[in-house]
Amino acid sequence: MKVTYRKMWESHMVPLINSQWNLQACQKELPKHLGVGYRNSAMVSRHAHVETYYSEEDMERETRYGYKMFSEHAGALAELSLKRVEEGFHISSSMYDKELSSCSDEELLTLMIEILRWSKVLMGLYHTTQPQCLELVRKEFVAFLEGKAGDPTQAFIDLTAPTTPSILKQQELDWAKIVEEKDETAVKKFYLKYRFLGTDEGFPPTSLEEHEKRFKEGKRTEVTGNDFTDIKKEQERLIKEYAIPENIQELAKTVQEFSHIRLEVRHGWVSFEWANRHVMEELGRRYGLTLRQIENHIKEEIIAMVKEGKRVPEEELARRDELFIGFLKDGEFGFKVGKEAKDFIKRNELEKELDMTELKGQIASKGYAKGRATVIKADRDTMAEIVKMKKGDILIATQTKPLFMPAIEKAAAIVTDEGGITGHAAIVSREFGVPCLIATQHATKIFKDGDLIEVDANTGIVRKL
Repeated sequence: MKVTYRKMWESHMVPLINSQWNLQACQKELPKHLGVGYRNSAMVSRHAHVETYYSEEDMERETRYGYKMFSEHAGALAELSLKRVEEGFHISSSMYDKELSSCSDEELLTLMIEILRWSKVLMGLYHTTQPQCLELVRKEFVAFLEGKAGDPTQAFIDLTAPTTPSILKQQELDWAKIVEEKDETAVKKFYLKYRFLGTDEGFPPTSLEEHEKRFKEGKRTEVTGNDFTDIKKEQERLIKEYAIPENIQELAKTVQEFSHIRLEVRHGWVSFEWANRHVMEELGRRYGLTLRQIENHIKEEIIAMVKEGKRVPEEELARRDELFIGFLKDGEFGFKVGKEAKDFIKRNELEKELDMTELKGQIASKGYAKGRATVIKADRDTMAEIVKMKKGDILIATQTKPLFMPAIEKAAAIVTDEGGITGHAAIVSREFGVPCLIATQHATKIFKDGDLIEVDANTGIVRKL
């Protein structure tokens, strides 16, 4: 039976071994929480820049099971997620800081296997907060508000807006306090707590020395956005005015809570990515491989290299770097390279030409803005692209991440290909009070740098003028 795929995510620095554990998390760990996992998915990688596709059938099933999960087990899932993040973060930090030169090859393999296990555990929890898992929650909200609220979508946005700081906001607040109180003893603690925040896509953690330098120079991060007072008052007003029942209020609190939990879990699995890079660099050094070369193995190949002396030819590793597809087919992981990968893309219609000037997205934060587009993709040139962002530009991205904060602070509006109401763009746009459309699917392919565009986040439309 033909599988229909939908592009959902785009990321940088996802070599083959990361693709393997990511897909296996969807297959093996996600069902422990959701009750169902993915059977057909594909990750198309060119030089570690990945586009991820899920099957329509898997997403429809995930939507149904997601509603049941959040309606019946949200509290237990939230508790488990935060517990695993706390446990995992201590483990990943110790592995990242570990001196590896004295470890045997077998000990390095043991570390790698444990890191990959934890990566899958946290990615499985992360996938419970995918946009499709919360789609029926959103629909139930809007259906209840239809006929009661003049603008049901805005009421939903207001009621589900978090009323406490996200980990991103808390990082700003904590650093501002350290600088204000001139508390040099708190710098190292701050560094250890937040060093992996915003470091996915291969951007390295900032060093303790960099933080100490910032402290001595008195540099503080500007605390942006609101203090949540207005959000809380508006939520109280809506609950009273529309007589919102307890079950709907609980769903609102669930969305609020998992908006923050999603960022916490992401921070957790990113920390294991860095722990694994640490181990991979040491293994690569011993076996004459670059970091990219050894990361373009699957786990079983690395084990065979160490235990049996079996090597993947360097020409094959170069082909994988140029193009590979990691996939789940009927629940089983596999990968293809070269012509087989190209045939897979063509046969499943994964990459299509687009001819349009207007897109519709999901409203994450209402408002209107007009300005020049700045397109920022998560790749090796991300930092250069962030620098080119000017005050009043419209930020166009596949998805926003903590790394994007300097650009977000300048944005008149945010438009993303991907994301859901618990995603990074939705959270920060509401914290900053800027218009935001998410899940447009194609914004980064339709709009180019310098295009004059209009973002109507009241109707959900973004168009080129």
